[in-house]
Amino acid sequence: KKIYTPHFNVVSVTQKGRALRSRVWNNYQKIIALTEYAKKNFISEGVKKEKISILPLPIDYKLYSKMSGGRKFRRKFGIGSKEDFVLVVGIRTGKNIPTIVSACKKAGVKCVLIGPLSKSHVIPGQEFLIPGQETLSLKDENIIFTGKLSQKDLFGALDSATIFANSSEHTFECFS
Repeated sequence: KKIYTPHFNVVSVTQKGRALRSRVWNNYQKIIALTEYAKKNFISEGVKKEKISILPLPIDYKLYSKMSGGRKFRRKFGIGSKEDFVLVVGIRTGKNIPTIVSACKKAGVKCVLIGPLSKSHVIPGQEFLIPGQETLSLKDENIIFTGKLSQKDLFGALDSATIFANSSEHTFECFS
């Protein structure tokens, strides 16, 4: 059986490309959508409704609905209480960090980058989590590298961020 689980599902915006994409998707026995909105998008792109099932990403709502520590995080990293900032968690190569930093600079907001900065911050075999030189060489007063954070500090960052950006070279659905 062929089952399609989307992470990146834009092949083309041209009419010909969209028709090809719809034909390819309809050859799968099942399409897994992450949300009702995604299901509607698949249907609008010509996928047969009966082929689509919704399987949301598992999230521990009890844990993540109790975010706190935002004021402490802001104080620790010198961010004003009313100052907007973009938060990026996971800054490894392929996350397009220089692009996000550039956008933040144009918007005049700080960019807080969370993730390991050296081999000493990761266990062996996870060196791919360390950002490349294109990210580590970024220097600007509005860029804050936090390094690896404790769970408590991470929750503080999530609690206080204006925008959370989960960037990827494989998808554009990244801001919340």
